[in-house]
Amino acid sequence: MPIQRTNRVRRRPEGSKANAPTRTVTLLNSSKKREALGIKSAKIKRPTKGSNNMKMDVYLEGEEHENVPVYDTCDGVREKIRAFLCQDGVVQAAFLREAAKTFSNGRKIQVNMLNRFLGQKGPNSGNVSSIFYAGYVFFEKMRIRDGKPKTVFREEMEDIWDGVLNWRNHEPGFDRQTRHNTGYLCGPGYVPVIDEYGRVTTQYDFRDSAPSLLSYEEIPEWYQDNIFIRQGYRPESKSTYACLSSWLILLQANFTKSLLGHNTHP
Repeated sequence: MPIQRTNRVRRRPEGSKANAPTRTVTLLNSSKKREALGIKSAKIKRPTKGSNNMKMDVYLEGEEHENVPVYDTCDGVREKIRAFLCQDGVVQAAFLREAAKTFSNGRKIQVNMLNRFLGQKGPNSGNVSSIFYAGYVFFEKMRIRDGKPKTVFREEMEDIWDGVLNWRNHEPGFDRQTRHNTGYLCGPGYVPVIDEYGRVTTQYDFRDSAPSLLSYEEIPEWYQDNIFIRQGYRPESKSTYACLSSWLILLQANFTKSLLGHNTHP
C-alpha cells in the first residue's frame, strides 16, 4: 500500500500551559487535496487569444507626432472595429487600451467615444474623432504584422489622398481637420456630394433645381433671336445674383480645364 505524505505540525493552543494537549494541523500541499476537501484553488489567468492578437511591434512613420497618413474612410474603420470586437477572446476595454497607445501624451479613449463613433454613418462622419485615427493606426500595424497586402480600395485611397486634395493642412492622408457637417458654398442649383472615398464635390441637382425649358413661343420677344430654334430655352431668372453666379460657374469650369491641360476652344 503506497504511503501518502502529509505535513503535520503540532501547535499548542494560545494561552495554554506547557503541559496542555496539542492539536495537529495538516498542511495541504497539493491542489488535488484542496479540491478533495472542497477548497477552491485560485485560478491562474492566462492570456486569451484575443489579447495575444493585439501585441504588435510595428513602427509607422510619423506616429511619434501623431501624423500617420490615413488612407481609409470612417466607414471602413468602423467596419474593421466591429469585426475585430466580434472575435473570440477580444475585450472592448483591452482594445481601447491598445488603441490609445497610439497617442504619446497618455490620452485615453473612453467607451462613449467609441460608441459615438460607431453610431455615425458616412465616409467622413467622425473624421475628427480620436478613435478614427487610433483605430486606423491599430489595424494598419496589424496588417503589416500579418503580412497582408493592400486592398484595391486602399491603393485607390493613396492615389486620391496624396496631399493635393487635403487643402487644409497640405499633408498626405485623409482629411482629419474638416468636420463632416461643415457648410459648403455652392452655385444656384448645385449641392455638395460626398463620394465613397470621402471627397466632397458639387453636383447639379437636376431633380429639384433644374428649371423647366420653354419653347420659342413661350419666351419674351427680346429673347427670340433665332426663329429656327424652337425648343430648349431657359426661363428668365429675374435675379442679378443668379446671372452672375452662372457666369462664375462657367469661369470655374474653363479655369479647371486650363489647369488640366484641356483646350476649351475649338
